Amino acid sequence: FFVQDVDALGGSERQALRLARALAARGARPTIFSCVDDLAPRRWLGAAWPEDAAGVRVHRLPRPAFEPLATAALRRRPERADAIYGVGLMMGAIAARVGRLSGVPVAVKLAGAGATGDVAALEALPPRLRREVLADLSQTTLVCPTAAIEAEARAAGFPPQILVRVPNGVDAAALRGEAPVRPPEAGDDPFVLFAGRLQRVKGLDVLLDAFARLSPPVRLLVAGEGPEETALRTAVLTRHLEERVHFLGRRDDVAGLMREAAALCLPSRCEGLSNTLLEALAVGVPVVASDLPGTREVTGDEAALLVPPEDPAALAAALERVLGDAPLAARLTTAARQRVRGYSLAEVAERTRDLLSARNALGPRPGPLRWAGRFAAARGRELLRRLEGRRARGARAPRVQPA
Repeated sequence: FFVQDVDALGGSERQALRLARALAARGARPTIFSCVDDLAPRRWLGAAWPEDAAGVRVHRLPRPAFEPLATAALRRRPERADAIYGVGLMMGAIAARVGRLSGVPVAVKLAGAGATGDVAALEALPPRLRREVLADLSQTTLVCPTAAIEAEARAAGFPPQILVRVPNGVDAAALRGEAPVRPPEAGDDPFVLFAGRLQRVKGLDVLLDAFARLSPPVRLLVAGEGPEETALRTAVLTRHLEERVHFLGRRDDVAGLMREAAALCLPSRCEGLSNTLLEALAVGVPVVASDLPGTREVTGDEAALLVPPEDPAALAAALERVLGDAPLAARLTTAARQRVRGYSLAEVAERTRDLLSARNALGPRPGPLRWAGRFAAARGRELLRRLEGRRARGARAPRVQPA
């Protein structure tokens, strides 16, 4: 697995670790290669470099040297890697290049959808780099968690035959076994839970606008951290909601919080296939969410109340309905548990193992001389591209005439 930051709070990283552990439980020997910004050699050299977590070997590599170090690590492993699974556009492009050098098949999971998804990020690249990344990824298998992401990949020019639908997975039984958690900030009042990264795309600012329309005593608990936290705390003060809105920070007991919540709200502006959504459906907490293609694909019309994105009035009305209508909340949770059965982590792990096994139709692994030649050629092409880019920027720069 190539994962940008396995220690991050993001759903893609959490899903990758869960999938790797599920594969380990089925006899596979997964290894995660992840980036780290700390360049101190003690973090990535010698005995302190690899770590084991539930049968998953984790290597944290310095970001600037990730690609050559990951390539070298694949060469030095006692057993041949059967496949590389890249998570997201950046790590997927690196995985494609490393796989080509090492003679290992590659699958790349596209993350996110809409304006903040991987396909949008690809479209935003400079034309030449976009063509190179498109060509690299076209030699892999692209895993699309939702129909919307698959449609975006087709529109971007990826060959249809390399696109495979495999959703995210959730271990419903494990989540339902989590003990309920009621933090002191909730008091004895009902509370709405938001769980996710505090960034604009997640729409917490929209939820604050909606929450200001709700009457006490309901409270809002925010589980997560991120770059927008300061601005969001200021917004709480501006709306005089400091007695009813509480920031809990990063939490490892979100499932327990869900079990105590009166509702979970996902007011995202864009979303691929939300892991928080799957967890909420599995736990059985009523869900109010933005009506986005990936979300609707999971919930249908019966497992959540869906509202237009960036519509605080509609969001507030939906929350009032769930909080004030116990039979409605019960119908939502019953339907949710039915819908989430199609997203079993065990089934997703089996499908992923079958996919990677099917890709592993290789001949002998490249010998040292052949591998060294491939590596030198690849680095040479990259150096040439960078030099050409500098020349192009220099040619565009205005010339200053001497006085």
